[in-house]
Amino acid sequence: SYREEDGARVMEQAEIAVRVDLARGAAQATVWTCDFSYDYVKINADYRS
Repeated sequence: SYREEDGARVMEQAEIAVRVDLARGAAQATVWTCDFSYDYVKINADYRS
């Protein structure tokens, strides 16, 4: 079961590993993403690249 304390501890980490098992055989991939927090969007919302 979920506990807020456990979730908060994980979210404080610089990197978080997420594993997904689709039970479809042996394969793997790596996906890198970033934090699009409210402040990031607010700072960068005034222009387009």
